[in-house]
Amino acid sequence: TTGVVTHLEASSSGVKRFFLQDEGQAVSCYLPRRLPLKLQAGQWATVEGMVNEYRPGNGSFSNTEIPILLMDQVKSGRPAALPEPRELDFSKMAQLSPSQAMEAYEPLESMLVRVRNPRVLDRFNDWESRRTVVAVIPDSVSANERNSVGTLTVTAREHSNRNWDSRYEFDFNAERIFIEHEGSAKISTVGTRLKDVVGVLDLSSGQPLLLPIDKLQIESEAKPKAAPLNLSAENGQMMIATYNLWNLSADDSERITKIAEQIADDLKAPDLVALAEVQDDSGTRNSIADLTLSSRKFAEKLTPALSKKGADYRYLDREPLRHREGGVPGGNIRVGFLYKPERVRPVGEPFRIPDDSRPVTEHLAFEGTRKALGSRFEFVPTNQPFFAIATHLKSKRGDDFVWKKNPQFDSEDQRVQQCLTLVNAVEALKASEPDLPILLMGDFNDYAKSNSLRILTESGFLTNVLDQLPPEEQFTYRYRGNVSTLDHILVSPELANQAQCQILHLNTISLDRSQLASDHDPIVATVVMD
Repeated sequence: TTGVVTHLEASSSGVKRFFLQDEGQAVSCYLPRRLPLKLQAGQWATVEGMVNEYRPGNGSFSNTEIPILLMDQVKSGRPAALPEPRELDFSKMAQLSPSQAMEAYEPLESMLVRVRNPRVLDRFNDWESRRTVVAVIPDSVSANERNSVGTLTVTAREHSNRNWDSRYEFDFNAERIFIEHEGSAKISTVGTRLKDVVGVLDLSSGQPLLLPIDKLQIESEAKPKAAPLNLSAENGQMMIATYNLWNLSADDSERITKIAEQIADDLKAPDLVALAEVQDDSGTRNSIADLTLSSRKFAEKLTPALSKKGADYRYLDREPLRHREGGVPGGNIRVGFLYKPERVRPVGEPFRIPDDSRPVTEHLAFEGTRKALGSRFEFVPTNQPFFAIATHLKSKRGDDFVWKKNPQFDSEDQRVQQCLTLVNAVEALKASEPDLPILLMGDFNDYAKSNSLRILTESGFLTNVLDQLPPEEQFTYRYRGNVSTLDHILVSPELANQAQCQILHLNTISLDRSQLASDHDPIVATVVMD
């Protein structure tokens, strides 16, 4: 076949891949062994070889390519103008699932395409393609489809005629597209607008990836700012919060200071804070061989940092099973509580859920991941007892890409079992003390309408306070250009009617990971404890 070379990937060791296009058709040419081909973009080339359908993984769409094994398979020709790039129809993609969008992209595979004035949703290292990538949407995507920060939220659509376990269909925003980040443009904030991008549409990494023919250029830099907290605790109200601290250990003094500033200032020093991803005192320094389990040094750094900001706190947790509860190797992450002693008083010792008295099936539900932490407290101003549970459920690690054919999200099975265990614990508490207020807070690693969270909210024992927010504003975490709510605060019915909540987008608006306090946003709520 003969065509114009539109894009070429090469290094000092030779050419890795190049793309040919002519007469509305295109193909990628892949070199398993680098060869010193005399090629450049903007010249004719003739290639001889066997057409192959490469599939990057099980369930992924195939990518048409010609393997180049020998120098004489390629003959270079005269200079040529690049073909006119095709315009992508993102309004069509917005109506499709990601896997349907991949099928719609297939006729344009390996061709030059254009994205007009894309707005940046995310920047990340894509380990599958070993590139730095920005996720974008074209500026033409309606502002009505974006949230208040200008990004796209994973939302759910109900199908009332379906079975219980398939009642909700999630919109993973197939109007996103990914662009390799080449060049010196420092893209550090969500919403930054780029100049038009022209590039080759590559589907070989299992997602729509644009390989730009020129370096990315910023048209206008966004400067998003988190809205301030508009809640306060008055007249017998207790302020609570949940915050995933992103593998925080005593070693990371800089981030401890940032977290303390956020809790004291941005969160207005809640009475009780459920924490997730607190590491042991050695962090990951000594990895698996280390016997450390305590987080005492962490508490001895965090609470004084909070005290400097005028917030007096105490820290409470129980040690996990050594190297058996998931997270970064050697970190022994756990959940815990921060509480203000003049407002909240622990009653008795906290215990892990499930405890030793529970059936083995409940313990299996938490195999390889964090157990929950339950503790009885008293709200001092009104002498109201209550029970709080901090949790960090099984992660989504290992789930399929949403761009695959019929993606499978197998990790949810374990979270379903974990939520059944948590419901059993709440039901037992309510059976013995029907009027006892209950709080369930933390990182659930799932969406509000997922089957795992629905087990909790449809049990009759708990209400998700985030339900009072518009669906597009429910987000605490950013992943590949989508934002979603993995963190939640659930309360028992007697607290739900007067509960208020707000998500503070302190971290999801920034792309500079070196400046972040966490990769999650905190949630703050108030409940009446009279």
